[in-house]
Amino acid sequence: MMAVAFVVGLFLGRTSGASVYPMALGFATLALALCAVAWTLVQRHGEPAAVPRGAQATPA
Repeated sequence: MMAVAFVVGLFLGRTSGASVYPMALGFATLALALCAVAWTLVQRHGEPAAVPRGAQATPA
């Protein structure tokens, strides 16, 4: 994922000319998309598995 972000940054940096706004907006858009995907997948698949009773730690 870091390699893709690096390549996207290089592409946007070289094609944007002297302005940083296209690169900043590109990264912001990718960050929002990543947050949205992570938020939905964590809510859907993020429930921890139940630990068997014998495997739980006992208080000292």
